[in-house]
Amino acid sequence: KVIAAKVTEWTEGWALIRNNVDGTKVEILTVLTTGGLKDVLSPANTIVADRWFFIGFTFSGIALTLYVDNLIRATSTFASDTIVATTKPLTIGNRDATNNDGWAGNIAGVWMYNRVLNQLEITQLYTNPYGMILKQED
Repeated sequence: KVIAAKVTEWTEGWALIRNNVDGTKVEILTVLTTGGLKDVLSPANTIVADRWFFIGFTFSGIALTLYVDNLIRATSTFASDTIVATTKPLTIGNRDATNNDGWAGNIAGVWMYNRVLNQLEITQLYTNPYGMILKQED
């Protein structure tokens, strides 16, 4: 089921989803410029029913990191492959209004940044989800 997406019929963009095979994995599907999908998948039993989880990811243009409850659960690098850009709007809880991939639960809080957060900033969001992360000055 889709947690968040910016995707057009799996021809461009990305999606953060709960794996439908056994429901205990979180994955990020990306559409690559070289064709096909790249799947960044967490280990089995990463999530379970009836419990809140902190799920986040960062993408630097080269590396994609998936976090669950402040732990790095999966990483992937993109050497020559890049994610196909899309003009599709970001959606939370569903891929778009025309499908049935909707999230069957609650989503409490969504944050987006125009830069990659580091591990300390991810930890700050995890421990204080209502705090604001500002860029640290050097």
